[in-house]
Amino acid sequence: MSVVDPVIDHLDPALKRIFLAAGATEYHPVTDLYAEVRSLRRLDDTLHWFQMPVTAAGNVPKGGGKFTSRYAVFCHGWKVVPQDVTHALYISGEQITDEGEAGPACLDTSILSPGTNVTIHYEPPASELVRADTELAAISLAVQAIQAKTDGLPSGIQRGQPLAGFCFAMLLNGQPVPGLTVAGERVGTTANAPLAHAVSERRNGVYVVDLTGVELVDPANTFRFTAAGADPQIITVVTSG
Repeated sequence: MSVVDPVIDHLDPALKRIFLAAGATEYHPVTDLYAEVRSLRRLDDTLHWFQMPVTAAGNVPKGGGKFTSRYAVFCHGWKVVPQDVTHALYISGEQITDEGEAGPACLDTSILSPGTNVTIHYEPPASELVRADTELAAISLAVQAIQAKTDGLPSGIQRGQPLAGFCFAMLLNGQPVPGLTVAGERVGTTANAPLAHAVSERRNGVYVVDLTGVELVDPANTFRFTAAGADPQIITVVTSG
C-alpha cells in the first residue's frame, strides 16, 4: 500500500497515462493502482467511455500448495507517469503490459520535466503460500462466497453487458508463456461452461478474449483458462448494475 492516499492524481485518456499524485513514492500495482482506477471510473462518468486501463490477475496454482502473486496488466497502451520531481519510486508488486513489457517498462518518464530524475526500485514479490484446493465443489463454494461479499459493491464493469478485449497472462513458474492455445471456461456452481468466444494471443504471453453479457450475469463471475505448457489461470470479474 502506498504511503499517500490516493496514489493517483488523475487519468489522461488522450495520452493513455496514469499520473501519480504528489508524494507518491511507492505503490502496489494491484492494491493501489488497479483499485484506484476502478474507483475513479465509478465516480467519473466521463471515464466510462474508454477501455479499462489496467486489469488484475494472479494467485495461479503452481503446485505443492504454492500460488503465484497477484499482478497488474496495463492494457491498450496505458502506462504510469511518476510525480514530476526527483525522487525514488518503489514498486512493491508485479506489473506487466499487454504488449509484453514488465516492471519499470510499464512507466513513462519521457514527459517529465528536463532534469527530473526518478530512480525506480522494482520489487516483484515471491510466490505466496496459500491452501490449494482445485476440486470443483471447493471452487463453487469460493464463487458463492465472493458473490455474497460483492452483491452490494459497485464496479466499472456492468452486469449482463459484454466486455470486449479482456486481457490476462498465461504463466509457467511465474513467467508469461507465448504461443499457447488457450481454452477458457466460466466456472459455475455445478458445472463449467466453455466461453462463447475464442482466446487469442495479444503479444508475448498476454492473451485476450471477448466476454459476453451472459458470461457476466452475476455479481462475481469466475473464469478458468488452461493450456498445455502453462499453469491454469483463475480470474474473478466483479460487476455492478
